[in-house]
Parts: sequence; structure tokens; C-alpha cells
Amino acid sequence: MATNSRSKQIRKNLIEHSRKIFEEQNRSQSGTGTLVAPISPTPREIIFAVLSELDKISPLHSSATMVDLGCGDGRWPIEFTARGSSRRAFGYDLDVDRLETGRAEAKARGLSGRVSLTAGDIFSLPDGGGGVVEDADLIVIYLFREAIRRLCGKFRPHQTVISVGFALPSPQWVPAWRKTVGGIHVYVYRCHDGSGTASKLEDGRCHLKEEDGNLASTA
Repeated sequence: MATNSRSKQIRKNLIEHSRKIFEEQNRSQSGTGTLVAPISPTPREIIFAVLSELDKISPLHSSATMVDLGCGDGRWPIEFTARGSSRRAFGYDLDVDRLETGRAEAKARGLSGRVSLTAGDIFSLPDGGGGVVEDADLIVIYLFREAIRRLCGKFRPHQTVISVGFALPSPQWVPAWRKTVGGIHVYVYRCHDGSGTASKLEDGRCHLKEEDGNLASTA
């Protein structure tokens, strides 16, 4: 019991520290966009573990596409693309230096033709009409809950959504499964139309229902 209490306190302290970093960076940000998360890259062991689990539980097709909203140095898009010869990935972030680091890694691994890392505000991306976010099979986010709430309306019925560190708002959203690596929780949501885990709204977007009994987490 004491161990659980300590773990919760450590997590609380880390979140508070991250928020302080976020606020400091947000005040000093001189670009046109607004920072929505601290610079805290996902540890690579988490990326390897989650993508490997995804391949086992709900594999994506060989030519699947991914979008990472707040990609940093592009480690999620790069690893995702490396796992399939026809896969493509797109990442968006405000930090141009980290984007350059990611582009260099993608080039070194022979993936620059299938990995696109772009500087931009994730809330200003085209919505609808066949945009990159709308067409993606997999979306990855590592953002504060406030930012997550703003993005939920962009998710579509055919998509799988991976959220690192923070769950999507409940009770509207319930993860299909989740994984904890190194104390960090990763939540995976399947928005596939017709699967029983999502309903398609009039505008084609995805919305999980609290009353659907088969939405219980498998974790």
C-alpha cells in the first residue's frame, strides 16, 4: 500500500514539474504556434514495446500511415515506418531543432522518403477533405489533457489512437488496451467503425459511448 502511495506521489510530482516546464516554455515561445506539452520524448523502450504489442493485438496493414501530433524528434514515426516497407508517417511539432534531429535520423536509416517531419501547430492542420490527420490509420499523441480534449474531435472511425502518459477524456473514451512500461502508462483506442467500439457521427468522426458494454478496458 505504501509503495502505491509513493508511486502516485512521484507521478504527481513529475506531472507538476512537467507543467512548470510547459508554462516556462509557453511564456518564452516566440513562434506563431502555442506549446501544448513539455519537451519530454517518449523513451524508446516504450515505443518498441507498444508497437510490438500493437502488431500482435490489432496489427495495421502493411501500407498503413501514421500521424504523430507533437512528434519532437520523430522517434515514433521513424520506428513505425521502419516496421513496414510500405508504411508512411507524418510528424508535426514546433521545435525545429528537434525536427532536424529526426530528419537526420530518418535519412541515416534510409527512411527519409517515407517519413515527413514538419514544423507546425497541430491545431491548425487541415481538418476534413482528405487531410493527413483525417486519412491516417494510426495517431500518436503525448500531450496534456487540455490539449487532448481539443484534438478528440479530429479522430475518425477507422483510426487507432495511442496516447502516452494521459488517457483520453472518460467516460466518453475507454481504451481497448493499455500498457505500462517504466512507470509510464500508454493507452490504445480503436475507433474502427462497425467493431462495436465506436459509433460514426453525422460528420464521420469517432465517438466512444459509455453505455457500450464491450468498451471495458482489457488491461
